[in-house]
Amino acid sequence: MTFIPAYCTPLDASWPFPVRLSDVALYSVGFDPTRLVDSDFMNSGIEPPPTLQRAVPKRRSEFLAGRLCARTALHALTGEPHVPEIGEDRAPRWPRGTCGSITHSAGWAAALAARTKHWQSIGMDTEILLSSERSLRLTDEILTPSEKTLQHEASDPYWVTLAFSLKESLFKALYPLTGVRFYFQDAEIIHWTPDGVARLRLRTSLSTQWSAGCELEAWHVLQDNRIISLIAVPA
Repeated sequence: MTFIPAYCTPLDASWPFPVRLSDVALYSVGFDPTRLVDSDFMNSGIEPPPTLQRAVPKRRSEFLAGRLCARTALHALTGEPHVPEIGEDRAPRWPRGTCGSITHSAGWAAALAARTKHWQSIGMDTEILLSSERSLRLTDEILTPSEKTLQHEASDPYWVTLAFSLKESLFKALYPLTGVRFYFQDAEIIHWTPDGVARLRLRTSLSTQWSAGCELEAWHVLQDNRIISLIAVPA
């Protein structure tokens, strides 16, 4: 049986999105960083990277919770309890034949694992709803001119947070395929519905395959004052 540290809730395999993806495993967990103890890493069988040795408890607790979810998702998918390593670019390195994504925010972490024979790449993100003040401050950074016209009030906290999260998921899905970093203004939402479906379009070219104008479907959900978003690239 998998050891679950006392600072974490039991792992949850619930699927939160409106569309269920085939051959994808998702696990999430709640956690309290103040209850993390050093032995939790050893007892979990997960070694912290050198960069975490002097990190604050919040960062250490996020890392361990995310890796616990990732290992459980990979075990459910492949039968092997792999723990994704950290690449030179600090992104998770998934075992051959799989892809995945890890996200965490404000005491909650989740991870997805998928088989690359079905999905080239997958990206998931979570964000706590922005305050009105921060949303107003970030509107011009996150939203493109056309995105500002999709909502009656462009700086609406839900809308800005949703755009933030969807574009983070897009980055997590496309960066492993292109190796190119891109930013909020390099993609835009062209369609979305309150019941959890959206579509994004690249505004800049990342590679021959992923050029400006390419579109991807996305899914999103609001849970406990946080937005969770997902983008999966079909094989």
